[in-house]
Amino acid sequence: MKKVLRKSKKTWVILGVSSLGLLSGLQTYSVSAEEQAASNPVPINQAQIDSPQAVETSIAKVNPIASKGTIETPQNPVTASVDNQSVSTPEVSNTKNNPSNSEVSPSEKTVKSLASTEATVTKPTVTKPTVNYTSHVSNVGWQNPVQEGQISGTTGQSKAVEAITITIDNPSDGNITYSSHVANIGWQNPVSEGQVSGTTGQSKAMEAIRIQLTGNLAFQYDIYYRTHIADFGWLSWAKNGESAGSQGLGKRMEAFEIQLIQKGQAVTLDTSKAFILFTKPTLTYQTNIINNGWQNKVSEGMFSGTTGQSKQIQAFLLSLNNKSYGDITYRVHVQNIGWQTFVSSEQMAGVLTNSNRIEAIEMKLSGYLDSRFDLKYRAHVQNIGWQSWVYDRYVAGTTGQSKAIEALEIQLVEKSKGSQGFIQNERPQQGVADVVILAGASGKPISKIKVAAWSTADQSNLAWYESAAASSGATTIRINQQRHKSLIGKYTVHAYVYYQDGSVQKIEVGTTNLRAALITPYYNQRDSRWGWKQYGISNLAAAGCVPTSLAMIFSSLSGKTILPPQVADFLYTKTNEFNKSFIGTSAQGLISAVTNFGYQYSNLTNASAITSALQAGHHVACAIQYNKFVASGSHEMVLKGYSNGYTYVYDPYTSGNCGWYPIQNLWNERSTDKDDNRGVAAPFFKITSL
Repeated sequence: MKKVLRKSKKTWVILGVSSLGLLSGLQTYSVSAEEQAASNPVPINQAQIDSPQAVETSIAKVNPIASKGTIETPQNPVTASVDNQSVSTPEVSNTKNNPSNSEVSPSEKTVKSLASTEATVTKPTVTKPTVNYTSHVSNVGWQNPVQEGQISGTTGQSKAVEAITITIDNPSDGNITYSSHVANIGWQNPVSEGQVSGTTGQSKAMEAIRIQLTGNLAFQYDIYYRTHIADFGWLSWAKNGESAGSQGLGKRMEAFEIQLIQKGQAVTLDTSKAFILFTKPTLTYQTNIINNGWQNKVSEGMFSGTTGQSKQIQAFLLSLNNKSYGDITYRVHVQNIGWQTFVSSEQMAGVLTNSNRIEAIEMKLSGYLDSRFDLKYRAHVQNIGWQSWVYDRYVAGTTGQSKAIEALEIQLVEKSKGSQGFIQNERPQQGVADVVILAGASGKPISKIKVAAWSTADQSNLAWYESAAASSGATTIRINQQRHKSLIGKYTVHAYVYYQDGSVQKIEVGTTNLRAALITPYYNQRDSRWGWKQYGISNLAAAGCVPTSLAMIFSSLSGKTILPPQVADFLYTKTNEFNKSFIGTSAQGLISAVTNFGYQYSNLTNASAITSALQAGHHVACAIQYNKFVASGSHEMVLKGYSNGYTYVYDPYTSGNCGWYPIQNLWNERSTDKDDNRGVAAPFFKITSL
């Protein structure tokens, strides 16, 4: 039994050595043959030991991987200990059948032959996986796949990559996952090889990618990738799940490239700037108030300065925490100096000496900020209050009016897809202001723009303006107080943008104060230039009070010179209400002239109505009798203005009578002549523009 056991051990050792030789590099040899036998006892008998077939079968069982690949064995033979004897391969000692070692049994020949074969086996060659990828490009569709080191997508064509797929030809040892950042969506969930990341049929550009290996692939390789994005070109390389491309810039990805590099291999790729993450810069600003000094910095959307305290700003400073994507420049209009030159953020505009106030400010964006944002700002102006918002490259405040800016508010806002409107060049005392309409970022062509403005609660002085040939950039339309019955007040302004596709956009532009005091020229019916002119049974000097009064009103409302003979010519040639069957002009003649010259009238039936019309800034034509203005008969005059129950009288017959007179007295002294009252309730008329 001992001999059998020893021979069994020797046979096991021979088999084990063969197996160990085949498994070199995959396991160590610290386990003894006895320990192996104890853990896996194999029953054998003498016949099995002496059988070559049995030995070959045992070898196959112990070494099942011998046929599955070429695995290199150690060059030196492996030696194991059996019963304190040394057994080595490839030579095997069998003392039972060949005590002199001159012959070798068939079983030993088989083992020796196998061992000799094992000594020539080579280590397996590991093949590098191949990465393939393709892009779905806007207006193109799916491109043909390319391999690592090649470009997928396009460059120089302004076409967006909208979706991608990536495959790897050796996924059994791992996988590849990837995700996309898509415009107006953000980061999508990762997908595995062969699946689509991004979108198709939605015209949404990819902006960034992340690619990562998994499993054994991630231990053996690094995956590098880079992107080509709009306006920036090729960025640097990212690797192993890092972001490549941009986020927050709205820049389309146009192409990408992948490289698979074995770990430990020298890498010379630039990885300095693979990803651009844009965040909106922080804007702060501060003002220096005369006699108060610098105020604390405030953030956008807050105002710097004061309101309701009549304190004037003399200097201004704006700060931008990040200038990588552009800057803000600004200039101010200073009292007694005028416009200064533009300065950049962190620089002061204005002066700190002589207490010269800032009266206006203009700001501009540059760089990427200018393409992405609008700078929106407004000023609180002395004796005006808060003006409407304006946008970069336009002026907030006033020039030529000697009015100080008392406070400023600024906002950095995303460009609007639609058009925008604001008010510029306000001239309250002249009764004019400009409405500016900026075309939106959508680029939709504009066919025309209409602007509506009014100052009365019932919109009774509403007037429309239209630009038939609107430009694609900025359109300016001037509103004029004279178009609104010359009323003084705060005007509400709306704009309507008509696009070529048939859509209409309404813009609530804002408000502006128009305070032009209408200049009413004084004409005298006895003027030597026309007093002698004969019309029927009388002349202008004797009977021309109505045409002369109306000429004063028409000239004021139109801003043009309308002389008394022009009105008289109409009355005499076009009506029967002047110097034909009676001397002078009737109420119906007055109404006909007002209508013909393009104005409108309202019959005023009491002193209260007269007062309201005068308080609103309108002209009133009135016929009075038997007072300081006329001793006998009746007389037409012009009333304009209001002050504490009085109005200013323009007497066309006696210039010395012009002046302030009680409204109630005028009502009490109204004419009772039948022609002055024919067809009306009273001989008082408010006359306005249409």
